[in-house]
Order: sequence, then C-alpha cells, then structure tokens
Amino acid sequence: MTKPPSQITLSAEEAEALMERVHQSGLSAEDSGVVEQVIRMYFCVVLSLQEAKLSLKRLRSLLCGKGPKPCKPPGLEESSASRPPVGEGKSGSALAPKDQETPA
Repeated sequence: MTKPPSQITLSAEEAEALMERVHQSGLSAEDSGVVEQVIRMYFCVVLSLQEAKLSLKRLRSLLCGKGPKPCKPPGLEESSASRPPVGEGKSGSALAPKDQETPA
C-alpha cells in the first residue's frame, strides 16, 4: 500500500488553472472530463466539511453556551439545594420532603 499524499489545498483560481491545463494536455476528452469532475468534487467535499464544522460549532454553542468552559451534560449541574430537603414523614419510617405533608 502506498503512503497517502500530503495535504493538498487549492484555491478556486488554482483549480481553474489546473482544469485548463488538463484539457490542454494530451489526455483524451473522457479522461480530462473525469479529472475535472474529481477537482470539482474536491471543492464540494471541502465545502461540505466546512459547513458541517460550522453546524457542530453552532450546536455546541446552543447546548453549552459560548465561552471557554467545557460542556457539561444537562442535569449534572443541578445542586442538591434546588431540591427540597428530605426528612422523615409522619409515619417515622418513610422519607418525604420536610415542607410537604404525607397523606394520613
């Protein structure tokens, strides 16, 4: 198996110039058409990846807010102070919130 090539980046102008050179080369019309499609697909993939990355950033900011702090799943941030204190119910054995009465 061959080693993968280093990262390739093309500007739109470089891609257009490359496609023009391919069409002027000795390749058949069919082959130069295939190479042109590969170059165009490269740009489609790059654009899709950029959009997906932006979508993930928007989703992350919607879920976690903006800022450098790491995302914590919902529900873990609740403190025990937000829940009513638990104590003994009227029967003495059942646990119930202190500020609520248990049915008799």
